[in-house]
Amino acid sequence: MAAPFKYNYAIVSRIPDSFKKQHPDVDLEHARADLEKYVDLLRRLGIDVLELPADEKHPECVNVDDTAVVINGTALMCCPPERQGEVNVIRQTLRRELGLKIVEIQNPSKVALEGGDVLFTGKEIIVALSQQTNEAGAQAVASAFPEYATTPVKIPNGYHLKDLVCMAGRDIMIHGSSRTVEDIMRNIRRACSYGYRRIHLEDDHGANLCYINGTLCHLGHQHVSRATYGTLENKIDFPRKALDIEHLLKGESCLTRLALLLGKVKYPKKIVSTLD
Repeated sequence: MAAPFKYNYAIVSRIPDSFKKQHPDVDLEHARADLEKYVDLLRRLGIDVLELPADEKHPECVNVDDTAVVINGTALMCCPPERQGEVNVIRQTLRRELGLKIVEIQNPSKVALEGGDVLFTGKEIIVALSQQTNEAGAQAVASAFPEYATTPVKIPNGYHLKDLVCMAGRDIMIHGSSRTVEDIMRNIRRACSYGYRRIHLEDDHGANLCYINGTLCHLGHQHVSRATYGTLENKIDFPRKALDIEHLLKGESCLTRLALLLGKVKYPKKIVSTLD
């Protein structure tokens, strides 16, 4: 098995003009600049970035993490409503460019699953039962990755699990402090097989972050309270990189949704990132 949170490749997508139709408050030029900053950070962390062209038919194509769950060289294709065109592109990319094993959902008419509801802790998998993901979706995750225990946890509608709870390092689980999140964390503690060090943040949205190749990537001080930023400074004793992605946040994108991260790949083609 590959070491958890060690990544060699990332898939990202350019932002289509149609994104603004979905999110009128977003300045497209600045949102695209935000994405460039994120991709540049991925490169500096040693990741080869495979960039997909903008898909005008699918305004949300920038949120690539919704489309698949990738663990140890296996990709389970998800089924976000009305976004199968995006899933097809990601499927072809994972299979043809990166040589991953692809697992398809059986009986997709009965299954709801989005990648943002699946948290891999490095030891087990937590799947949120939400507006986007149902029990059949959680069962599909368990079947695709039988080497790990899979735990379903209910969360309120309107959220993805990784909006509120993420891994901030090996065995470090980070989350907000609202009543909603505390209820979710009680369910996680009761159901999970392993214990984790927990870090509480004042802001729920500040917990959406990525631990990549030994570095914690999180929102900059422009986006979180002084208390949340201070907690990250005081309790994280390994490298951190803060990002300002103001315009992508206005479009309901977040750090975990913007890239599909992959570990070692057996038969990759030459990956060239051209986002500049």
